[in-house]
Amino acid sequence: MWHILKRKLWMQRNSLKMMLVMSGISLMMIFAFGGFGGSYKPQVLISDLDQSPLSKKIVSALESDKSHQYQLMEVDKGKEMVKEGKSLAMLTIEKGFEERVKTDAEPLLSLMSVKSDAEIIVLKPLILNRYNQMKDWHLISETVSKQAVAKGQNFEKVYQETYDKLRHNSETKIAISLKASEDQSKANKNEALMHSVIGFIIFFVSYSAVFGAADILEERKLNTWQRLLISPSSKLGMIIGNLLVSWILGMVQMALVLFAGAYLFKVDFGGNEMTMFLAGTIFCLAMSGFGIFLSAVAKSMQQVSALTSVALTAFGMLGGCLWPIDLVTNPVLIGLSKVIPHTYAVKAMTKLSRGESLTSVLPLLVVLMSMAIVFLGIGFVKLMMTEEQYQ
Repeated sequence: MWHILKRKLWMQRNSLKMMLVMSGISLMMIFAFGGFGGSYKPQVLISDLDQSPLSKKIVSALESDKSHQYQLMEVDKGKEMVKEGKSLAMLTIEKGFEERVKTDAEPLLSLMSVKSDAEIIVLKPLILNRYNQMKDWHLISETVSKQAVAKGQNFEKVYQETYDKLRHNSETKIAISLKASEDQSKANKNEALMHSVIGFIIFFVSYSAVFGAADILEERKLNTWQRLLISPSSKLGMIIGNLLVSWILGMVQMALVLFAGAYLFKVDFGGNEMTMFLAGTIFCLAMSGFGIFLSAVAKSMQQVSALTSVALTAFGMLGGCLWPIDLVTNPVLIGLSKVIPHTYAVKAMTKLSRGESLTSVLPLLVVLMSMAIVFLGIGFVKLMMTEEQYQ
């Protein structure tokens, strides 16, 4: 089997260029979606249907955020701009907003976006934080004003003075408060970057691993596979050799992008790069096994290319590579995500990047390994039973 492995590795020197290209694409996608846009500020539209003092206050609170561009817009026009991709999102402050804030009910805020990427991950907690901040200022101002009324002061005047003072103090924070704000901003950006790195690693490595393992079909077409079978090489050794080469190339690509994320893009993985890589190697095995499975059931490399383009893109979307799986609410899609290898790889690597131990993600890795065994079992049995013919 070792001479087969050496031969495959030697033949894969051209595929190495493709692997480097795929790694480069991964890094470019991380750069594009990871927030490295210089002075770029996403535009967020705001539609204030309540037109109340408190709704205007939350608009003002959001406009003080310098990381986004906020613009008031009518609902219908705003929806069209978001659908056309001209704005990141539109926040609608529904009628009855002020009344619900005063009664401590759930606020009537809705966020519309056609994206589910890192920018939305950052935007949602930002809006929530601004709302909570505005609500706290309102409650404090209201309490102070009620006490002032008992002493003969004007409620509205005291309320506004108190609110303005709270906001001014917030905007001119002392150093320790400013440091906390910067840390939170840094943490949000790192979280978005981590998801981009992990998602695009999984997404692009799956293509390399599957196509590498499915190279058996190309060798069949060229009759190389059949000629090797009449040599001292065994079919089992040839299949294992093909699998190992595909697995190795996938792991090399994963290592390149993972460590580029850590050292080139300065993503903080909590020092767990090696355990993340270990989890990734099991995913590479599962994808190489999927390639062997496709080699067994498909009749040509063209069929594999067609199946892979559709299947792996769907796997990436449903498995949380392009956006967090937590954003998906459709029960059918959630059910489908549970039978996709990408889901378990993304979850495992994300947990590890947040500082969790390898033992905490063992159930996820066991599922991944089980999928690899199923793919490999079916693929190996079918390939071993197939009678080869010269074409």
